[in-house]
Amino acid sequence: MDRGFGMQSSLENAHKSCPSIFPGQPCRSRGEGWGEGLFVWATVMSRPTADRAIVDAGLKALAFDSGPPLVCDEPAATYERASDEHGRLAVSAATNRLALGDKIRLIPGHCDPTVNLYDWYVCIHNNRVEQLWPITARGAVY
Repeated sequence: MDRGFGMQSSLENAHKSCPSIFPGQPCRSRGEGWGEGLFVWATVMSRPTADRAIVDAGLKALAFDSGPPLVCDEPAATYERASDEHGRLAVSAATNRLALGDKIRLIPGHCDPTVNLYDWYVCIHNNRVEQLWPITARGAVY
């Protein structure tokens, strides 16, 4: 970790109350107030009906062993199903905001096996990419 980035002390303090460097589900269920720390960006690829959207994040982008991801940027949407490359969202007709090309953040149901699907962490702070961290053990088999 780069102490100049200010992450080391934040992570040390986070570990005192949250068991993961990705605050989220474990801490949220205990009511500890941590925000989400890991997202997978997805793009809306299709809107076949008013109550459905297709995104480009499926089984090859997210781990599903602990359930489907939460849709962060559209509270009325739920992730219904996944194929290898795509996911189907159920979208409430009341909001219906998702349009072709929209980028949304998905919160993985299980962070560790989701991270294992990628080569890099993209560290974002204040809506700006600050650093790239390699995932050196990605897919490692010993």
